[in-house]
Amino acid sequence: MKTLIFIGETYEAERIVKTANSITGYNGNDVIFAFRGISDFSGFEIDGEWDDPELSIEDTLGNLLFESALDKTTIATLEDTVGNLLLEVALMKGGAA
Repeated sequence: MKTLIFIGETYEAERIVKTANSITGYNGNDVIFAFRGISDFSGFEIDGEWDDPELSIEDTLGNLLFESALDKTTIATLEDTVGNLLLEVALMKGGAA
């Protein structure tokens, strides 16, 4: 359990997530407490580290699609490199590919 202290009050949760303008405490998937619309975090103190927010399904899908596109680009680059190497080897042997 982690502890958040705000104006002398303590709040406990398994995970405490800080975003650009909020702090939310979770036990499992249940929200235990939430502070929203925060512009000054100086009054909040956490015993431990902030947890990373969980990505939405849309964000996760977007990340996977981006990684897939990068993988496809890498594969295409490797295929080009292998093709060029095979051509060089064939030319070094005095033949054509």
